[in-house]
Amino acid sequence: MAALTEAARQRVDTAGLLVPREDLEKWTPVVRVGALLHDVGHVFCSHAGERCLTVYGVPGVQDNMDALVEAAYRALDCEKQLSLSELLSYAIISSEALAAFCAPLHLNKADLQLIAGAVIRSREKVPAVRRWIADLLSGPLDVDKQDYVPRDAMMAGVGVQVEPHRCAEVLRVCSFQGATIANSPDTKIDSSDSRVAITFSGISVLEDILLSRMSLFLRLYRHHKVRVAERLLERAYELVVRTNSLAHVSSADLPGILALTDASFFEGELRRQADRDLAGLSARDDELKAALKRGGPEAQTKRLELEATQERTDELRLLRSVLWMLEVRDLPIRAFAYGKLFPHADLAFHSKASEPWDRLAQVVFKREARDRLEARIVSVAIKLGELTGSALTRDEQTALRAGTFVDLPKVTNIDLAQVFIYPRASEKSLLAYEKLFQPNQWLDALQDPKLICYVYAPRLYSHLVHAAAEHVFAEQFQAMAQELRRSYSRCSFDDVSDLKEKLHQNRATALAAVPGIERILDPPSFLPKRVAEAALRLETFMRRGDALIRENPHLAAKFLRVYESDASVAVGISIDIVGSSKYAARLQGIAGEAEVRSALLEILQEVALRTLQAEHVGVLPLKTAGDEVVAIGAVHENHQLELIERALECIRGNVWRTRVAEYQDSRGWPREDLGLRITLVKGDIEWAPQLRDLLGQDVTAMFTTADAVKKALITHEAAVALLGEWPVADGASFEATRATSVSNPKVRNGEEVPLHVIKS
Repeated sequence: MAALTEAARQRVDTAGLLVPREDLEKWTPVVRVGALLHDVGHVFCSHAGERCLTVYGVPGVQDNMDALVEAAYRALDCEKQLSLSELLSYAIISSEALAAFCAPLHLNKADLQLIAGAVIRSREKVPAVRRWIADLLSGPLDVDKQDYVPRDAMMAGVGVQVEPHRCAEVLRVCSFQGATIANSPDTKIDSSDSRVAITFSGISVLEDILLSRMSLFLRLYRHHKVRVAERLLERAYELVVRTNSLAHVSSADLPGILALTDASFFEGELRRQADRDLAGLSARDDELKAALKRGGPEAQTKRLELEATQERTDELRLLRSVLWMLEVRDLPIRAFAYGKLFPHADLAFHSKASEPWDRLAQVVFKREARDRLEARIVSVAIKLGELTGSALTRDEQTALRAGTFVDLPKVTNIDLAQVFIYPRASEKSLLAYEKLFQPNQWLDALQDPKLICYVYAPRLYSHLVHAAAEHVFAEQFQAMAQELRRSYSRCSFDDVSDLKEKLHQNRATALAAVPGIERILDPPSFLPKRVAEAALRLETFMRRGDALIRENPHLAAKFLRVYESDASVAVGISIDIVGSSKYAARLQGIAGEAEVRSALLEILQEVALRTLQAEHVGVLPLKTAGDEVVAIGAVHENHQLELIERALECIRGNVWRTRVAEYQDSRGWPREDLGLRITLVKGDIEWAPQLRDLLGQDVTAMFTTADAVKKALITHEAAVALLGEWPVADGASFEATRATSVSNPKVRNGEEVPLHVIKS
């Protein structure tokens, strides 16, 4: 019975696309050896060390490793872009030395060449009928991922769902002879290829691998501590190359780069050598200074040598500081954060949210531009320390330069173009997985919220770096800080506030020393203590006001900045409660006058705020004055009458009367109609800077000068036209008056502006 079943299976397999088992089993030793050797090209610190070599080259061998990898990619006709470690693995596996070592294992040179080609997915080195070996050694479901994903997750305590034994059950080796791609006829396939495909039940296994791998990237490989440790390692390697420290770790057996190990960086080997070099340079420095004092014909030569010695000393001091951080695990912290999907605090600063992020990414992913950005942040941080009485010593500046980084991880791309689903054994059709499920869409959705550019700094100087980074990001990318920076940054914001307070108190000096520093000294970036305390007082009154303003102290700060700057400031709209004093007098014995006024003003605040705010209309938070509230209004172009209409809504539709009646009933007070008087008045200052904070750049201040009032069509005829369109409510009337400023009723500069009072 078993024999009949096996024969039937072979007949079905032959009719379909499956490669017979006996054709696969003889390649088992090759696949096993390839699985063991595919990562043999990893250097010190694995992928982090690989990035070091890629970015800074190998002294005496190759400075531009990208060019070397690109040339190999083209020469070997690889299916995907090579990494440096894969190229090194290829070189080692295809070497004569490894062939001699593997001879006792019955692996010949041709087998090793096949393995080497499979590791880099080379069409030239791997015959089409053996392309499935490349899929197993370097593909979406290769043996490496089946090994490291569950292992890394277990070692790091990250929960993932990967079952290696299930991977083996759902994989199939298919010949493309006569095959078609049912859901993607345009997909080009080589009919001579033999590739790995998955069954329909294997789709869940593949997606477990994809999601688990992405989870590891988001939670482990891109963890901020891992990222900053890797950046420290890169900086250490760069300084090792610049100071020629590799000469000290070379030996006859392991020259240059091959002598570097994890211990060289993390266990103090290179640091101790840097200490010895510094001691020697210090002695030489003293000799040169003494020679210069004596003078003589060689003074110029000695001076040049002294400059070179001091430059090398600075680099070695920097190297020692970086290596010490790695050795004692004293990693820099997140001083500043700017995320791709962070909400933007100042919409007037940039019209499109993506523009600052795109400009930032273009800089951070280019080494030279990123180095200049980091140097700029460090220089501003040092200057801010000097301005606030906390000047950094030479050693402190070295530590600051050693531990300040701008870091942004790249998006993880997963190539699924060659992943096929093998739906049924008896058919010769396959399905393209990428066309069927479009996985890159949900993989990108997982990554976007995690794309955050961090500026790291030593903890002691993180407040300086935060303020410096905030200034530089606004200066270079028009990217202002957001409220979310408090959640993602780990510097002391009390220290940041104290720093900005000192800069604010010496504003003129700070502006002269660091042009543009006002960006971080004005709301919404910073609230001076005086303004913050006033905002807190305002908050206690606005507990029933508009939720947006109540929960956002920056809007309150804008309001206070405008009104507290000049006691005689005029306003755009004044809304006065008619008859409130008489009503309070009649309630004697039931409620006090202050209680009545406060309750009515709170209702008026709520009604006015909800009515005046609109898509095209912005109103700074209302200020109370006696029995009235006042507001500054602004509108976009071509919507200037909308603010007048919305002001009229305050006394129409019975919104005000209804709210007052409800409150009177809830307190047991007698009902009495209390009208509103709305006055459109002339303002005495240019409101545009404050109003643009609310609506953006294309706004018009309605109440600035007499000409502006006329341009806004606030005339007797315009108001009558509005009233003609809206039926006047019972008890409402309209009259024209002459008014100037609410806060200063005197005529200013001999100019009176005809405005209007609307009563209900």
